[in-house]
Amino acid sequence: MYKAGFWIRLAASVLDSLIISIPLVIIAGVLTGNFDADEPIAKLLSALYSILLPVYWYGRTIGKRICGIRIRQYDTHEPPKIGTMLMRVVVAGLVYVLTLGIGIIVILFHKTRILYICSLEN
Repeated sequence: MYKAGFWIRLAASVLDSLIISIPLVIIAGVLTGNFDADEPIAKLLSALYSILLPVYWYGRTIGKRICGIRIRQYDTHEPPKIGTMLMRVVVAGLVYVLTLGIGIIVILFHKTRILYICSLEN
């Protein structure tokens, strides 16, 4: 098992955004009549995707599966659980918002292991 680097994780996130954003905006638009990516329902569905899919798909999202990586718990290498995925998404979101995006720059230059590691599949 190998740790996935920043760039492969970024590629997986970009793929997730491209593949999931259009259907989520359409679903939110059908529900609310507003086909806007900033619609709160679209943001809620996106958050649920980020939290629930890795739990039920053994640490993968669609983008991570395409890139051949998965999220694993750092200490046990088990797939993530719902509580820890919730913490991961909420804490990461707060760090990025409170630091005005500086957290992303820090990750570029520093290898951190907060809650999970992404591991390349064999």
